[in-house]
Amino acid sequence: MEFYRNTLAQIQKNPLLGTVNGSFPVVYSQQAKDTGRVASKNPHNEFMLITVQTGLVGLAALLWLFSGSSGATPRNCQHHWNAASPRAW
Repeated sequence: MEFYRNTLAQIQKNPLLGTVNGSFPVVYSQQAKDTGRVASKNPHNEFMLITVQTGLVGLAALLWLFSGSSGATPRNCQHHWNAASPRAW
């Protein structure tokens, strides 16, 4: 739970655009410095990692990409496959 609390604190400091991609280990170690906390290179939650590094804008973009991939259902794929088959010509 310590990683989650500290990661949420980092998100609150830079909520919109985050702290730059790849910056989590540096940012987290600065926060844990002189507190006796364990420094981590990963918050053990991919969504929190994305939000710390790219902000809520980056998280929204990732979720948008995930929602777009849900359109690739077997039914839709079958429709496109049939339309592209030589028999349909």
